[in-house]
Amino acid sequence: MRIGNYNLYSIETSEFGLDGGAMFGIIPKPVWEKQAPSDDLNRIEMVTRSLLLTCDDLKILIDTGNGTKWEEKYKKIYNIDTDRYSIELSLGKYGFSTEDITDVICTHLHFDHVGGNTKIENGKIVPTFPNAKYWVSKENWDLANHPSQKDAGSFMEHDWKVLAENGMVEIVDGHESFIEGIDTYLTYGHTKGLMHPVISDGVQTLFYGADIFPLSAHIPVPWVMSYDVQPVVTMQEKEELLIKMREEEGVNLEKDIISQVNDIKKLGKSIASRQSITVQEFQNKMKEKIQALTAGIELDPARIAQETALLADRCDVTEEIVRLESHLEQFNKVVESDEPQGRKLEFLTQEINREVNTIGSKTIDLEVSQAVIEIKSHLEKIREQLANIE
Repeated sequence: MRIGNYNLYSIETSEFGLDGGAMFGIIPKPVWEKQAPSDDLNRIEMVTRSLLLTCDDLKILIDTGNGTKWEEKYKKIYNIDTDRYSIELSLGKYGFSTEDITDVICTHLHFDHVGGNTKIENGKIVPTFPNAKYWVSKENWDLANHPSQKDAGSFMEHDWKVLAENGMVEIVDGHESFIEGIDTYLTYGHTKGLMHPVISDGVQTLFYGADIFPLSAHIPVPWVMSYDVQPVVTMQEKEELLIKMREEEGVNLEKDIISQVNDIKKLGKSIASRQSITVQEFQNKMKEKIQALTAGIELDPARIAQETALLADRCDVTEEIVRLESHLEQFNKVVESDEPQGRKLEFLTQEINREVNTIGSKTIDLEVSQAVIEIKSHLEKIREQLANIE
């Protein structure tokens, strides 16, 4: 996947399990278990998943997962397993190593998000990414180093202490961009100063959900974790974010659909410009064939002209072009409406496709046939976008 200047890679760092009741808060187990079945210890299976962004000399990792510094006791409690997934394995799959990473964005300092910041080597805790800067919001940094009783179990100093001692930690307010092409958005329901990276190119936008949307099951607003320090705030933040995302998606969808329609209009005009040429070419070809087949036979020139004109009329697509242009104008008007118009747009797309199919079946012109193929390609893209519209 690519957004703007960045190539994006999903980096799985470990498998682990947490208590399902804690993960879903007030949601009853018979409801949440349909989304995430639990084991005999009530743990649900999960994967810690980071995001790698690459651009020129930058190799940016968002979060680092559980890491490998765990005592056997806690590995069993949290069911942590790095045999199948690990930072090294996942980076290596795409041709990268831990030494290549230039920046690590820590959304927050909970152990399951930054445990991979450091590792044990020859009995000592060392940076996992020796050439990287580690970015963290000031509010979460302050909280992690002076946690409340509720927070204390989520923060483990060995995930960042050696980094700070080596001058590798960059503390930011999180309100302004600190890496080109990456914005940040702060939330406070799960933990204070949780910093969400946002990558956008004006058409596509990726919001890194971290623990405000830990699983896809947490997209509904009431589905929040018991781990959240302010669950009501989490719900408010989720609702605001989902509305904002939907509005932005609508604007981008509208831009893309209108762009596709404008391209179809241009292709329609090119077909119209070929119409008189196409009909005349058909008449000439028919006359040539008739003359070749009736060589030596005396025929009425007027009758030949009449018959070829009738046959040529069958490849005339003037009416289809007029209807196509009308459908495209209606389409634009419906797109610009503020009311839900998904079904109307689907219907108009079908009608446009019908006219294009007829044009394709009637034409004998290669350029028109190519234009028809291109229009169908645009229509397929429009159909894909309409699947996201009410």
